[in-house]
Amino acid sequence: FLNVSKNNLDFEGHVEEFYNSYIFPVVNDLYLESVINDSHSMEEISSLLGKQSEYQLFRQLKRAWKKKTLEEVREYIKTEINKCLLFNERLAFYNFEEMVFSPIGVAKDKAFNFSWYFNGEQPRPLSSLAKLVLLFAPIGSTIYYKNEGINEQTERRLYAGFVQTDATFAEVLQKNNHFRELKKKREPFNKIVSQLVQSVKKESEYTVDHLFFLEFFSDYDSKKTHLHYYHLPMYLAYYFKQYADRLDYIKPYDYREQFVQSVLRGADPIHVIYHYLRDCIKNERSTNGPYIAVRERNRILQFKKGVRDMATTDKRVTALFMQGREIRDAIIRSSGSEKKVTSIAYRLLNAAKAGNRKSFMDTLMRIYMSTDRPMSPIFLNALHERDLDFATVANAFIAGLLANQYKEEQEEVQA
Repeated sequence: FLNVSKNNLDFEGHVEEFYNSYIFPVVNDLYLESVINDSHSMEEISSLLGKQSEYQLFRQLKRAWKKKTLEEVREYIKTEINKCLLFNERLAFYNFEEMVFSPIGVAKDKAFNFSWYFNGEQPRPLSSLAKLVLLFAPIGSTIYYKNEGINEQTERRLYAGFVQTDATFAEVLQKNNHFRELKKKREPFNKIVSQLVQSVKKESEYTVDHLFFLEFFSDYDSKKTHLHYYHLPMYLAYYFKQYADRLDYIKPYDYREQFVQSVLRGADPIHVIYHYLRDCIKNERSTNGPYIAVRERNRILQFKKGVRDMATTDKRVTALFMQGREIRDAIIRSSGSEKKVTSIAYRLLNAAKAGNRKSFMDTLMRIYMSTDRPMSPIFLNALHERDLDFATVANAFIAGLLANQYKEEQEEVQA
């Protein structure tokens, strides 16, 4: 219970507190509504309020209704008592606020945009029944650990996740059971999304388009909650059906998770790729993963535009990657050292991250001139972005420039 004074209760004490705080109010509130609707006189209502005098709400209502007629009581309920936001026919004697729901409630004194009917003293109204149902809502969630952040700034947190769609309750339950089993197997997010999309492939496009994921982490002591909402529009559903397994080549695992979750949030995963490439430069990792990330980001952009055939655009990305490899070999042959490659890669990556096309192209031209090689017309995309956007051009080339395990990666480049 949120009240820290309850922390020292034993098991029986917690059972009693749960009954008094959640069950007892529901039983009495529903009974009160029934009596008010069926009564023909105030005596029946007054008798009920008097019998349950230990219930604070009834004591308050008894005072408020002391000299009122039955008609006046019914008018009072209509005008003075809100209906529940979750169960519209139930009377709301509680509020959706911090003292009731710590992870997602808000402090009513600070929630200026969270008032009901523009009444700053009234947050969202809840019935005791809604309060009980929401208490049990986490039962439907999948609990799992998740790393947040990248590299040294990663933090491991305990999350609760839920899959929602505009399908029947039975289908939503089936999807969440599937989600839970996949999480138990520690499947990466791209596999989870792919399998859940495959499971709805026979349903209408409307159902697929309304598939989304909710997950949240709460630190009750610091009153801090992270709530993530991942939507799956149709173009992403098509992408995951066709290419989800290609994301397996993005390693380490954390980069893949960050990439997929950025995409599902509707954000450009380019910041993940920049971190990824910098990590490869610093720690001399294989750059096949960043190349795959660049290619898959471009595929997602193409799907968003309505393009379904990736053959042509994939060839362009691969060509840029191979250009980077060839220039790498030329630089090492002429200088006899890989340090120069690293220095150039940092310079290009900084220009790409800043979106500075002029600086990127200037550096690129100097590289080609120093190696006495002709510059491919494909780099014009860095300026006019007709076939590929600047970030794809820059990062595909940088990934190739850093590739130093040619034979091993050549097999995976075509994946």
